[in-house]
Amino acid sequence: MKKKNIWTAILAITLAVTIGAVGCDDGTTSNNDPQTVEYKSTDTDGNTYILTITKNTSAEDTQRATYIAVAGDFYVMTIKIKGQPDKVSEGTVSNITSVTYTLKPTAANADAPAFSVTITVNGGQITKIDGTITLKDGTPLKGPGTIWTGSGLPAAKGKLTINGFSPNLENKYVYADGLLGVTGDTKTIYAMADAAMADTALSVSDVTFKLVKIINGSAVIPLYTLKDETFTSISPFIAYDGNDTVNANIGIGIAVFETPALTLREIVSAILTHQTTGSMTVKTGTFSNGNLTVTWAK
Repeated sequence: MKKKNIWTAILAITLAVTIGAVGCDDGTTSNNDPQTVEYKSTDTDGNTYILTITKNTSAEDTQRATYIAVAGDFYVMTIKIKGQPDKVSEGTVSNITSVTYTLKPTAANADAPAFSVTITVNGGQITKIDGTITLKDGTPLKGPGTIWTGSGLPAAKGKLTINGFSPNLENKYVYADGLLGVTGDTKTIYAMADAAMADTALSVSDVTFKLVKIINGSAVIPLYTLKDETFTSISPFIAYDGNDTVNANIGIGIAVFETPALTLREIVSAILTHQTTGSMTVKTGTFSNGNLTVTWAK
C-alpha cells in the first residue's frame, strides 16, 4: 500500500494556509501583590497545573512599574493530580520566548534539567508543559505535554471507525486525514479527538491534534473539515457529516503513534521518515452522514 503520497499531498495543502501569530499577555496579577503573576489550567481529567512567577527583588531592574516576568525571576509550579498529594517544583525562570517560559528547578538534584511551559495569549492558562519537571525533593516527573482544558472543536457528527488492529497496537494512538470527492470538487477531512492551536501557530500544520487510543482492536475517530480553505478563523474546524466518496488518487492516510498528541507537521514528518508504529492508505469507500468503517491492513 502507498504510504507517502497522501501525507506529502496533505502537507502541501496545509502549508499553503496560514493564520497570524499574536502577542502575549502576562497572566493574572494580584492587586495585593503586583510582583506576582499566575497561570492556571485544569485538564479534562480534573488535574490542575498552577505556575506562579514572583519578581526577583534582588535583581537590578527592581523599578518595574508594571510587573512583567523576566529571566531571573522565581517560579513555583504546583501540580494537583486527582487522588495524589500535591507535587511542587520551584526554581528560577531561565528564559522567556514569545509565549514559552523555560524554567530551571532548584532541587535536591543539582543537575535537574530545565523544562518549558507554554501559556495562552488570553486568559492566563497553561497550554503545554514539555520536558521533565524536577520536584523539590529531586523526584523527576514527566511533563504532561499538551494540557487539554476542553474541546477546541465543535461536537462531532461523523466518525471514522477502524477495526482489526493487531494486539501489538493496543493502547497506541491513531490519526487520519485525507481527501474526499473528485478533482475540482474536493475537501480535506481530519480525524482526531481534539485540536489545540498555539498562539504562535502559522498554519494548520502547527495545530496540535489529540489522537484517539486503540481499544480492543478498534478506534472510533471524530471527523472534521475546515470552515474555509484560507484558514482565517480562530476556530477553523467544523464537524463533518457528508456523503462524499474517498478520492481515489489521494485517499485517506491512517497512522499509528506511541504519542497521544502531535502537530500535523510532526505527523507528516514521522510518516515520511518511517517513524510511525504503522500506516496505511484507504483509496475506496463512501461516507454515510459522515460515517465510514474500514479495516486495518498494514
